[in-house]
Amino acid sequence: VLLEDVTSLTAKGEAVSFSYASWSAAHRDFLEGLIGSSMALNLGTGYSSIAIQAASAGPHYYRTATGASGNWSDASNWTVSGDGVSWQSATEAPNAENSVDIAIRGGSTIAVDSDVSIDQTTVEDGAAVTVNMTVGVILADGTGDELTVQGTGAVDMNGSLDAADGQIVYTGAGTFNIAAPAFNVNSFAAGSSTVTFDGAAQWFPALTYHNLATAGMGTKTLSGNTTVNGTLTFETDESVSGGVHGKTVNGDITVRAAGLGDHSQLETVN
Repeated sequence: VLLEDVTSLTAKGEAVSFSYASWSAAHRDFLEGLIGSSMALNLGTGYSSIAIQAASAGPHYYRTATGASGNWSDASNWTVSGDGVSWQSATEAPNAENSVDIAIRGGSTIAVDSDVSIDQTTVEDGAAVTVNMTVGVILADGTGDELTVQGTGAVDMNGSLDAADGQIVYTGAGTFNIAAPAFNVNSFAAGSSTVTFDGAAQWFPALTYHNLATAGMGTKTLSGNTTVNGTLTFETDESVSGGVHGKTVNGDITVRAAGLGDHSQLETVN
């Protein structure tokens, strides 16, 4: 059995036995160091044989392969680790059940192409995630924040998002584009991000935003009292309604539309 066979055989969940009595001490130490952190290691009498058992089925750490771009469901776009230190090619895409941490690394552009539940997922600075239309994403309520977007990371949510039990945290000036008619979120930390509702008629949650923008035709309906600490931007001729709900803007209002829709419900501008 060659060293390069270890990963493939382990990935198939097979047990492998072979003799290396003639190996030098340096080579034995190398092999033991290579597999010891992520696989069960059983030494035979006098270190003459070794049995390699498949690593635990998970959960594991996942991150995108260097420079990877493509579909979330494509395992070749991911690497996996049992300890967050030693990485190898993944054999399946991550989800909330098989992972303890998911990272979309800077420079990666990943399209979520099938329904998935995620937890403790980070979109790093310079990374981008697009959720395709008709695809649903669920933020599972686990340890830590369910979705963190760092720096200029970008999320384009063309499908549906269920974050009723999840936390979304922006740490910088990232973007969050939402086309779904509605979505709910347990908590949202805006950082210096820009959130754009770019679908047709949409309900959006009563949160504190940094920059908030509307695009796409139709009425944008507030579900409760909403605060914008940065700039509120109207990109198109839509209307904003909210009944008795207040809209507090602590920055500027920018109107880029050719004609202004009904924005009379903007009650307080500081």
